[in-house]
Amino acid sequence: MYKKTFTLAEVLITLTIIGVIAVITVPLVMANHKKTEYSAKLKKFYSQMNNAIKLAELDTGVYADEWAGGKATSAKDFFDTYLKNYLRTNMTKEDTGRYGNNYKVYLDDGTSMEIFPGGDMTVSVNVDDGSYVNQSCFDSCSDPSSYECFLECADSALPAVFFDLNGDKGPNEDGRDIFRFTIYGSALNTGYANAFDVQQSASNLSFGSREEIIESCKTDAYSGGCTLLLKNDGWEFKDDYPLRI
Repeated sequence: MYKKTFTLAEVLITLTIIGVIAVITVPLVMANHKKTEYSAKLKKFYSQMNNAIKLAELDTGVYADEWAGGKATSAKDFFDTYLKNYLRTNMTKEDTGRYGNNYKVYLDDGTSMEIFPGGDMTVSVNVDDGSYVNQSCFDSCSDPSSYECFLECADSALPAVFFDLNGDKGPNEDGRDIFRFTIYGSALNTGYANAFDVQQSASNLSFGSREEIIESCKTDAYSGGCTLLLKNDGWEFKDDYPLRI
């Protein structure tokens, strides 16, 4: 009986079609996998840091909003004093990163964080709710009594944390693999329930829509707009996330 077989041309056409489909689909599958992986790491880090800070507050008897203000002499001292005992780390090193005196901490899941203890280590002004603000910033505000001024100055004094999803690997860009947070402390009354949260400032409090947050992520990822967007989206990278992951 005659048995039909494929010709060489038919086989080549089939292989070409398969190749084209692979070229289209494989990058999409890989990108979606990376987004899922990054989302899980952000959720884990957010939870870990909140737990670590609350434990440190209980053990030291000092709320995290008071950790700046000269209580730590360097980023290394800051980490060793308040966070070292509550996080699983592989390595730490002095870093000449964004401000020249940061301390880089490598976590056991391949991520890292860069710690900046505060812009002015002499935080001494108490506002109505008993929280600390940056004295020089507070004095220079056009309206020192405003809540917006308080947020601007509190952020410049409170410790900032830049979380890197893949350690030293690239691209090392804000909003793509680096995301900005702030250590507020359980006692700081900024409207945030968590001791560790998204960088809060007068600018991102004024956002009235998700579209405005997306625009901030596009134009000023360093200030935390992308972190805010991700938090609002449950730490998931939605299809309209504005930066390439």
